[in-house]
Amino acid sequence: MADNTEEKKGFLTKAHSMNAAFTLDLLLHSPPKQSIMLVGDHGVGKDGVIIDAANILQCPVIDIRLSQNDVGDIKGMPFRVKGRTLFAPPDWMPLEKEEYENLDELLDQVDSTASKSASGERGVLFFNELNRACREVQQTVMQVALARCMGTRKIKDGWRVVSAINGDEHYITTALDLALKSRFRLIRFKPSVEEWLAWAVKNGLHPLVIDFIRRFNTMLDPTDQLLREGATDIMMQVRNRRAWEMFSDDIKEREMLAAKGEVPHPLAKTKDDLAMLQLRAMTYIDNIAAMQFVSYLETDYQTLNGDIILNKWTKGVEKKVKAIMAAGRYVELSRYADSIVETIGKPKLTATQKGNLTSYYKLLNRESRVRLFKTYMHESKTSCLDWYEDKAVRSLTSEALLDEEKKETAEA
Repeated sequence: MADNTEEKKGFLTKAHSMNAAFTLDLLLHSPPKQSIMLVGDHGVGKDGVIIDAANILQCPVIDIRLSQNDVGDIKGMPFRVKGRTLFAPPDWMPLEKEEYENLDELLDQVDSTASKSASGERGVLFFNELNRACREVQQTVMQVALARCMGTRKIKDGWRVVSAINGDEHYITTALDLALKSRFRLIRFKPSVEEWLAWAVKNGLHPLVIDFIRRFNTMLDPTDQLLREGATDIMMQVRNRRAWEMFSDDIKEREMLAAKGEVPHPLAKTKDDLAMLQLRAMTYIDNIAAMQFVSYLETDYQTLNGDIILNKWTKGVEKKVKAIMAAGRYVELSRYADSIVETIGKPKLTATQKGNLTSYYKLLNRESRVRLFKTYMHESKTSCLDWYEDKAVRSLTSEALLDEEKKETAEA
């Protein structure tokens, strides 16, 4: 019998890493009384997916940075009533109404519940950076995570307890013991590259950054070696998803300043400009990624994207597409298919856009046409079928492909 240990190991490893869609589903549909912990490298979007879940649930998120708190900040401060020591919990603690009323009476306050930030019936209590907290704070959180109370005071049933941490290997952390981890449902969080690209388009990251990652997707996240080197070299930046977003903002800001004549254009291709771009990039990402980014701008980036193909088609653009076809850069064409469909969104094309897209479609080889048509049908069937009415498009697209895509989208 064949030994498939390695195959099983690979499957388990892949299954244990959960993308954004699956993680969001768990955050939304896990029993509210179960605590959840997201584990992942810095900058991958752990906070973001938790906030997305709260937005869908239409509830607040209370973010407590545990590395900046001590036991009293979590457990509450002691006070004496009739010779007994009680604890006044922090104002962010989502307690039941009777708990607040009891506190008001003990502390001799009037209607203080109105100012409580956690007075809603449901929400997310987000214990961030749990493994950067001291051991004593971790033990205090343990009671909240399992028993859903602080001392004798219970947390509201509609509130979810969530934590997010970096792994132990490349970070300065306080290890979580097995008993504490067992209080949480553990999710190893790693969004896919495709999810990040969709997010980047939706949030308006610079097209050059998006196109670069679309072509060199291994440059999105750091390697283990880079993480090890970055952990010991204080002056070395290491690429991550947050860093690419920050770098994109920098490029966009400089483009606005360049339009006012205050600085040179950040993507100019002179030797000196490229050298300065690499230096600026290295304030966000590692040298390897910065060099490849600048090289891509210098030699491959033709500023083609969905917006240019659909809305700014010229003889010059046509010439660039022909050059790409002649060079056999078909992988690049598949990126343009994604960019075109992302630019279209759901609405139908205008007459000008239809003509421009058809002009582009005519220049493609069969495989690239199939890729574009399939992508378009999957993402916006109505708009694609409207464009398909063009005689030139019908003549270049087989009826079999249309029938196949209609069937697949109907089943989906």
